[in-house]
Amino acid sequence: MSELIVPIDLPPAPHVLASTSFLATLAEVEKEVAGLEVKAAQSATLAANLQVRLTAAGKKLESARTALKALFLAASRAIDAAAKDPMDRISVAKTALSVGLTRYDQELRAAAAKAEAERQAELARLEKIRLQEEAAEKARQDELAKQAASKEAVSFDFGDEEDEPAPKTETEKMIEAVKYAPAKTEAAPKGISFRVSLYPHVEDVNKLPDQFVTKTAKLRDIHSAFCTGFKDGDPIPKLDGVRFEVRRDAISTGKELF
Repeated sequence: MSELIVPIDLPPAPHVLASTSFLATLAEVEKEVAGLEVKAAQSATLAANLQVRLTAAGKKLESARTALKALFLAASRAIDAAAKDPMDRISVAKTALSVGLTRYDQELRAAAAKAEAERQAELARLEKIRLQEEAAEKARQDELAKQAASKEAVSFDFGDEEDEPAPKTETEKMIEAVKYAPAKTEAAPKGISFRVSLYPHVEDVNKLPDQFVTKTAKLRDIHSAFCTGFKDGDPIPKLDGVRFEVRRDAISTGKELF
């Protein structure tokens, strides 16, 4: 299978964004701006001319920036487009494997739960048998005691000897075997872990408490309805919850090269 190649046509580095003369002119204009005080018609005219030149400089730099960046944006889009098909195939394959592994894990958990339920049921059955056997043995011992008392058997005192514990019955041995038997589980595949998370699906946002709801002003709609077309001297519009501010900024209106 051939390689995945992305044809990218970029100019060789370094990439010139602004020429030496452009930056030198900018430095000279900055010096003029730093030493300028607008106090009279002559200085105001100079300030306006400098602003026009700076506006032209900004447009020129922005144009160069946009053109240069467009080459890399196109290259980036080409890389993304080339990677999309194999990435989609990887995602589909991983999803299929995840579904299979999750289903297998659920089956293992169900089998383990079933085995534990059966173990508990078997323990309950054996415990019931043990209690029945214990009751039968007690009844037998009581009967033997009665028979011994009726025969007026001679009792001998052998001191403080402790009675040996009764041997375990077959039922008690079976209970221990079931109780301490190792769990029968299949080993999970190596290299896989299951991430358990909780995802909220909001079905009705109107029923949510206030702390879980975010209110965002539609500034674009407000600007379109009240600010578009506003001219100096127009009355300030009124809107509950909004304070409108009239801003005045000096902008260049002439065309001057930089």
